[in-house]
Amino acid sequence: MRTFMATFAAAVLIIALFWANHYVPFQFPVLAVYLGFGLAGVGILSIIRPIKAFRINSRKRGCLFFAAGILIFTLGMEWPAPTILSGRPHQRIDDFVPAYQFYEYHEVTVHAPQDVLSKAMREVSLADIPVAVWLLRIRAMASGGMEIPQSILTKPIIGNLFVTLDGSDPYEYVGGMVMTPGVSGPPPAVFTPGEFLSFTSPGNVKVAFNMKVVDLGNGMCRLSSETRVAGTDKGAQKKFAKYWRVIYPGSAIIRRVWLNAIIAKASDK
Repeated sequence: MRTFMATFAAAVLIIALFWANHYVPFQFPVLAVYLGFGLAGVGILSIIRPIKAFRINSRKRGCLFFAAGILIFTLGMEWPAPTILSGRPHQRIDDFVPAYQFYEYHEVTVHAPQDVLSKAMREVSLADIPVAVWLLRIRAMASGGMEIPQSILTKPIIGNLFVTLDGSDPYEYVGGMVMTPGVSGPPPAVFTPGEFLSFTSPGNVKVAFNMKVVDLGNGMCRLSSETRVAGTDKGAQKKFAKYWRVIYPGSAIIRRVWLNAIIAKASDK
């Protein structure tokens, strides 16, 4: 019976991991942070009362689980963030953040006209993405940031929530912002593409993202979103690494459901 339950649990875990990877593509440091947190949690519970389902038959073994979890968690938090250069063909986001330490990329292939998808891309608001609003509110509370004003929930995300770095291409929008890791309150005053490019103040990170629609032919398009984060110095990179490795799953889910909302709006046209 125990063998069957262990096999069943392993199968469920594998399926869950594949499903999770669809929304949150794995990044080793992030995976280490959450795995370590989970092991430490199991360890604490097993110190109180050994969890035999995890083959933890004593409080001593629970202590080992807790120690291993803390070690893996710390490894994930402190893992170095190397500078990355994009290996993709040139796109407009490269003009603003060509080198970066943190990133995420999502894409989906959809049967829809390029012009329709592009129009929907520029019309989706936070009100169209309830899950994103919920996650953003949780992230704001956790980081001590500002609440989302009700007045902007129904405005299109593109053109309102970020500095427009390049909106000249109807099929690729590039937005961005500057933020100071570990500091609540308004971000540094950067309002134009030129100010974004010239901003080098230490202790900050520059965030750029794009939304892009590529015509693949035969009525198919690729809708994608890429986010890049570059620290202005090593201190900012190290601080942001800890923040990123905690919020990355939520950020990835927001991007993914954003793409889904664009597709849904395009299908209504």
